[in-house]
Amino acid sequence: MQYPEALPAATAISSSRKISDEDDNDFMRYAIKMFFGSILAFVLLLSPKMILAFKNNLL
Repeated sequence: MQYPEALPAATAISSSRKISDEDDNDFMRYAIKMFFGSILAFVLLLSPKMILAFKNNLL
């Protein structure tokens, strides 16, 4: 006796948005995260404590 394999149904989940809209939204979200992440990194890098740490390390 053969048992059927336990596979998920092959039906697609429908979406109300178009794929191109999702791509544009993902790109904008990625660009915003990168922009603000870069600003945060430079602020933390140029903070007075970090400047003093580098200055003390180089001397």
